[in-house]
Amino acid sequence: MGEEVDEFSENMIKIENYNDIELDRYYYDIVNEKLYMQTMTTLTRYKVIKPYLLKNIKCINIYDSNGKKHRINYTNFINELNDVL
Repeated sequence: MGEEVDEFSENMIKIENYNDIELDRYYYDIVNEKLYMQTMTTLTRYKVIKPYLLKNIKCINIYDSNGKKHRINYTNFINELNDVL
């Protein structure tokens, strides 16, 4: 089982979209620089999203508002979040 938290931190901001992908369960902790996904089974728990390597590129899978999976470059995603904030 991965790392989870059951408290919403005041440092967490909701991510509503990325590259025209509508998101409704993702949050970014701007202090700890961690990405969280709200769990479907218990909407009060948040799972830490950790990247995996694919051909030496850090990637994550995210699910859009319709449940469709998208593989994205984790480094680019975090950099764009930090640029916006």
